[in-house]
Amino acid sequence: MNGMLELDEVESTNSYVMEHASDMKEWEITIARRQTGGRGRKGHTWKSPEGGLWMTVFLKDTDASLLPLSAGVAVAESIMDLGIRTCLKWPNDLLVGNKKIAGILVEKKGTNIALGIGINANFHTDELPTDIRERSTTILDETGHSVDIRQLATDIRNRLVEVLAMHDMGLSIWKDLSCTLGRRVEITSASRKIKGLALDVDKNGALLVRTEKGIIRVLAGDCRHI
Repeated sequence: MNGMLELDEVESTNSYVMEHASDMKEWEITIARRQTGGRGRKGHTWKSPEGGLWMTVFLKDTDASLLPLSAGVAVAESIMDLGIRTCLKWPNDLLVGNKKIAGILVEKKGTNIALGIGINANFHTDELPTDIRERSTTILDETGHSVDIRQLATDIRNRLVEVLAMHDMGLSIWKDLSCTLGRRVEITSASRKIKGLALDVDKNGALLVRTEKGIIRVLAGDCRHI
């Protein structure tokens, strides 16, 4: 398994990896102490404070359809090993209760894939931007102590290898850890807004939602539990 590149400050680890893809080895981890333009859903950018795990795993020629869910399982299991009960919110967030502790962002260009993972780790929530502070939590807040960032990153990569090898079993684990399935949701995308009951996730990672108009298959969007 390839190694780890450690950076002091970047705009985002995903951007860095894509810009330097020709120099990257598959499964190499890039981590940064700080991000000045960390990216989330809907193009939202924010400054990622020092103390978090801001990482990207570089992959090639991998089926990206289930990658966010597979990565979610790997991150959830690694966080639960720290004694924190977490659950998976479709498509790519990890929650403790109703508060976000981690997120995943997959970007693909040609055969190159940047699997970005951000975990609120060794800092308190008051260091987060004010607009997300109240709905977030951190490993430090949950456990009262810091974690080894490098070891956590390595654990996640190793678990991801195992989950991807499980194929359908990995998806089954995601369903077991999900806090979206069985709940009413509102999903907003660029073209539509859907409200209904989240029934299941299909083999491609799409969410099946029962609405007044029938069951709708949702591939992507901003999901809110209601």
